[in-house]
Amino acid sequence: LAQEFEGPAADEALDQVTGFLRQSKETGETWRRPVEKAAALYEKALGDAPSEAALAISEAARLRVLPEGPEQRERRLTLAKLLVAAGDEEAGFTQYGHALRDVLDAPKIEAALEALAESLNAWDRLVALYTEIVDAEASDDVMARLFEKLARLHQDRLAAPEQAAIWFERLLEIRPGALDALTALATYYAERQEHQDEARVLQAWRTSDARMGYEGDLARRLAVVRMDGLDNAAGALVLLEELLPGLAGEPEYSARLVTLYENAGRWSRLIDLCELALEVEGLTEAQALQWWLRKAFVAETHMGDLDTASKATRAA
Repeated sequence: LAQEFEGPAADEALDQVTGFLRQSKETGETWRRPVEKAAALYEKALGDAPSEAALAISEAARLRVLPEGPEQRERRLTLAKLLVAAGDEEAGFTQYGHALRDVLDAPKIEAALEALAESLNAWDRLVALYTEIVDAEASDDVMARLFEKLARLHQDRLAAPEQAAIWFERLLEIRPGALDALTALATYYAERQEHQDEARVLQAWRTSDARMGYEGDLARRLAVVRMDGLDNAAGALVLLEELLPGLAGEPEYSARLVTLYENAGRWSRLIDLCELALEVEGLTEAQALQWWLRKAFVAETHMGDLDTASKATRAA
């Protein structure tokens, strides 16, 4: 064959070698030398500017006879790139998938697979592959990255929010401060009015490293969930009192404190709240009038403090 490549039968010789490379299914060290020789003859005959599709034929044959190891992994990546460049994205996806199984931790391979999944609309196959990887003995870093990717794929690509929540929950098991998981789960459970789970996630968020910058908002939302969804007035009161004195200037939440104090019969604390609210800058006349009258009413009706009631009434 080597001699025929130089003569008039070159085309026929190339066809023979190409057929051998395409059809050979033998694997193992015994076949490595003949396959390598055939591949070298084939590539020489292709000339100076061979196509990616042509090169993929010899690269696939070389890959089949290689034992597991670094060289095999490199050849597989080369083959995957050639296949994609040649327009065979399906085969490229398959080879990239094998490559990821070989190494487990390979963000660049994941990026290539995600681009192909976009092109092929193969999100379900990508999810199956990533699930297979996390079920293997991957490191925590790999699992954390893929848990989030699986959650996002179910949420954004497969319209499966329930499955997305499962993966976000798994992410929190190994990364309790994963902000994306905390926010996604808090929103998910709030939209479904699953109050117990929302409260659990919010409380976990409040005790994690991800709480910085969110403390006030978390306390407010958790207080609302405890008050409206879980009938936990005492728990809501603790959270809202943590936000005083500033909370006194927030009508929505100061109104909740009023209700909690009234229901608990904590009249002296309600008087204190009235005084804090009256010190808020920018208070309108109508708002001030409401607080003065509430103070007067509580002092007279519930505390028998006629002097305080009288002063509050005159101030109103």
